[in-house]
Amino acid sequence: MFLIAPAASKRAERAQGRKLSWSDRSSSLAGASALRGVLAIFVCLAHSWLIFVYPIEDGGSAASHIFVIGARLAVIGFFCLSGYLISLSMQENLIRHHGYFSASEYFISRVFRIAPPLLFSLILVAALGGMLFYIGMSATPLSRAAQPTYDPNLLGQLKSMATLGILGDVTGGVNGPLWSLAYEMQLYAIFGLGCAAIRSRIGTIYRVGSLLAALALAWLCFLFEEPAWRWLHILCIAAFTFGWIGFRVLPQANLVASIGIVLICFVGSIALFCSLPGAAVARLNDLDFVLGQTVFAIGFCVLVSMLATRWVAPIRLAQTGAFSYSLYITHFPLMLCLFFIISHVTGFSLAGGWLFGIITVPVAILFASAVSFMIERPKQQRTLLINTLRHVFLRGEAAAELSQPKVCDR
Repeated sequence: MFLIAPAASKRAERAQGRKLSWSDRSSSLAGASALRGVLAIFVCLAHSWLIFVYPIEDGGSAASHIFVIGARLAVIGFFCLSGYLISLSMQENLIRHHGYFSASEYFISRVFRIAPPLLFSLILVAALGGMLFYIGMSATPLSRAAQPTYDPNLLGQLKSMATLGILGDVTGGVNGPLWSLAYEMQLYAIFGLGCAAIRSRIGTIYRVGSLLAALALAWLCFLFEEPAWRWLHILCIAAFTFGWIGFRVLPQANLVASIGIVLICFVGSIALFCSLPGAAVARLNDLDFVLGQTVFAIGFCVLVSMLATRWVAPIRLAQTGAFSYSLYITHFPLMLCLFFIISHVTGFSLAGGWLFGIITVPVAILFASAVSFMIERPKQQRTLLINTLRHVFLRGEAAAELSQPKVCDR
């Protein structure tokens, strides 16, 4: 009895810890998912302005500052949210495996989460590009267009996917917003390898190998990075790291102190960006402006932790986070295709640009929600793959049995 009771007690503690963690997960995901959906919709709106309005206006309006700077800050917010949610995912991984980290489960889940929708976006861009080329509308006469031609580089995108964005071009020359996805894939891999080096069951040699692999990947990312983008890369790493730390240390933070930090960081960032002249918007990747965005990232991470643990988001708003990834990777090529067609058929005025820009946002949202429903469901994808492989192997075994000569017992 003295040997059995402690074991039973430990199992009960683990079960209780698992129960609490899954409860925390549901509350954490509600606010975080709603916030992610709001950011994705704002980025979509900003890109609709860039595609349909910017080519006609002079670019010096207040809208240019709101959408250019707002879209950048929204992307930084995405990195904060990704760090927060990947920290949550790692904690669940540790709970399921009794304090040890399963690297295989982590990386497989990331692949199923990212790859299918991304591959669909490549197919979508190729199909839209082929259609525009066939009807003779793959280039636009407007000189200030977001993209002068609709000519996707699929080989460059596939190379980028295979190398985690180190080589190739994940945007393919058409889907510009995907630059941030390359950074996210790298961070998922680096943090996963780092966690495997510290908390996995594998032996010392494999742990050292995981740590060296994480360091080597980080070094390669900077080695092949364009010099003009390096400070932006560092900013994204910092925002992701802040989000990862925020999940672990901020949930129990004092509410008044959290609100104070958020206000100070946001006011400081807004004051910096409001002081920018129009031409300085192009300097968002320079060190001095990156420091201002880093201050915003700190405040946003505190906000994420505060909302995730204290905000009961409306169901409809929280559901927008379910298709935020599909929206992020499909809205730009879809809007760009519509822009190329409209610019050839009817032409543009400033009022027409705003009208088409507003109309295409709900179109992109509806399209992304359909893509999410059909493709972006990792658990269902894994089940489908396992069942398919099982069916193939079982069918192969049945065929092998039929091909063998039957031996009569008589």
